[in-house]
This record gives sequence, structure tokens and C-alpha cells, in this order.
Amino acid sequence: MAEERTADLDLKAKVEEALWYYEPLRQSLSPVSVEVDDGVVVLRGVVPTRIIKFHTLKLARSIPGVREVRDELLTDSDLEVAVGMALARDGRTKDLLGHVSANATYGTVVLTGYVESEEDKALVETIARQVPGVRRIVNRLHVEPQLVELSETIPTPA
Repeated sequence: MAEERTADLDLKAKVEEALWYYEPLRQSLSPVSVEVDDGVVVLRGVVPTRIIKFHTLKLARSIPGVREVRDELLTDSDLEVAVGMALARDGRTKDLLGHVSANATYGTVVLTGYVESEEDKALVETIARQVPGVRRIVNRLHVEPQLVELSETIPTPA
């Protein structure tokens, strides 16, 4: 049991070292956590692109002693989709989707667009903040009730 734990700790150190020397991951300052249990490596965190995610997983799999790699990594585009889905699922914010956008960079989500009230602005931020993987929120939403009302009265082409 103690030998198994020591082997897992050694393996974790080797994976973390390999990830440290992967320049695109290090330069992105993406916090990737590594857990190891009986040779099974779990990678968690947010990385900027799918290519970096692919190479991070490939690198972890290449370490001798790794039996399996479980992928719990997200990309910035995954976060953008997840924030949009969270807003769409919430009955209080689903009507704001045409007015609010979320852009993610290194796990920081920037909210832009416009909402009807300060309450809506705070609510959108609260919902976005609860999305797993979001590290930080920058709320650049503007409160402009007349714009929301106008956009709801403009007919859309058939």
C-alpha cells in the first residue's frame, strides 16, 4: 500500500515535470492539476486550445508507468459554450442570449453585450461564475433597457 502510494507520487511528479517542459502549456499559464491513483492519471483544468489539450494528454500518456489518462481538461471554447448553455438553461436569462456573449481566454470569461437591469447584469455574472472551469469573470455588460425593448419590437424577416 505504501509502495503503491510512493509510486503514484513519483508518477505524479514525472507527469507534472513533463507538462512543465511543454512550452505552449507553460506559456499559457494554464493551471492543470494532476492526480494519480494506481497509475491512472487524471488531468483537470482549462487550456487555451484543443491542440494544446491534445498534446497535453498525449504527453501524459507517454510517461512510463501511466496506465490510463482521464481527460477532464476544458478549452476556452468549451467554456464559452458551457456559459452559453448555462444561460440558456436558466429561465431567468434564456431570453438574454441574443444580447449577451461570453469570450474566454485562459479560463477568464469576458461578458459583453447589454441587459435590461443591474439585476440581470449580476445574475448573468453569477450564472457564468458557476460554470466549472471558469477562473475569473470580467463583466462588461451594459445596462440599456431601451435597447432590449427596441430589439424585441423589431420584426425578424421570415
